[in-house]
Amino acid sequence: MKEFIRMLGELKYMIPVLRYKWPDLESNTSLAHTFQNSTDKFGERPFVYFEDETWTYSQANKAANSFARYLVKNGVQHGDRVVLFMENRPYYVISLLALNKIGAIGVLINTSLTGDPLIHCINSSDSIKCIVGAERAKPLD
Repeated sequence: MKEFIRMLGELKYMIPVLRYKWPDLESNTSLAHTFQNSTDKFGERPFVYFEDETWTYSQANKAANSFARYLVKNGVQHGDRVVLFMENRPYYVISLLALNKIGAIGVLINTSLTGDPLIHCINSSDSIKCIVGAERAKPLD
């Protein structure tokens, strides 16, 4: 009975999710578009808090745009797969945003993998590039 009552209390969190309306298939809705709209609306407000850093929407968007241009210059195109192998930090989010801005697919690799399982995941991903955090470079040696 206690569990039932607890679940009733959780309904206030579940109802908005059940009411969510998915975007029309013809719309240009994507993470990149949504983030750009949020940046236009909340530009100088905090977007990411990480350790002693605070990134605003504008700072994160500028970094993501810069990284997206870098990726395109280095051959990443719409529809390409790119491995993302780094620990949680602001550049993880910025890398995902940059990939989404150019329409590339981020292949997220479990950071606890090493050796053959890691090699297998990377090789089976059909990725053309890897974005690797310095802290995860050693397992790739």
